[in-house]
Amino acid sequence: MFDSRTDNLTAEHIMASGSLPPMFPWTTIDGRHYWDGGIISNSPLEHVLNRSGADNKQVFVVNLFPGERPLPTNLSEVFTRRDEIIYGERVRNDSQTLELTQDFRALVNEIMTTVAPEEAARLRQRPRYVHLMGRESTTSIVTIARDGSAKEPFAAHYDFSVQAVSRQQREGYLTAQRCLASLTPRAEDADA
Repeated sequence: MFDSRTDNLTAEHIMASGSLPPMFPWTTIDGRHYWDGGIISNSPLEHVLNRSGADNKQVFVVNLFPGERPLPTNLSEVFTRRDEIIYGERVRNDSQTLELTQDFRALVNEIMTTVAPEEAARLRQRPRYVHLMGRESTTSIVTIARDGSAKEPFAAHYDFSVQAVSRQQREGYLTAQRCLASLTPRAEDADA
């Protein structure tokens, strides 16, 4: 992962983020070869969670690959669908890891209620406890995943034409609106 706080970003760094095999070759930067980071992690969710702490954040993750699609009908479509699943799976995995971590935090807090108050206060001062437990806060993750259209060709994520990018933007905007509308309490619900 490149970070503008520590790396002097160049055009090659941008090219590396689009070096998606097998369609595009790797990009070489300072003697090292890079393919698109999405091969390992398609969203920065893991880094957001690790670097910024919980702090009662609401994180929105946009998953570009559809969760459901018609079944592939040939080998090329099988490989494309495999890629979509791999790239989308990391977001699900990071979300599940966060949920598991929050469950363990809740368990530790439950156990701490069974410990004598003086001992619990002492344990809460231990560096490892402070580091792993932090403040009482949570992070909620909202995943915005676009729907796969039956009309959409497989390998559409390799299509960077003006028409394809415009279609993706329109679909993404509408999907995000629907997702956000489902999160926003309606006025009549608030009055109830």
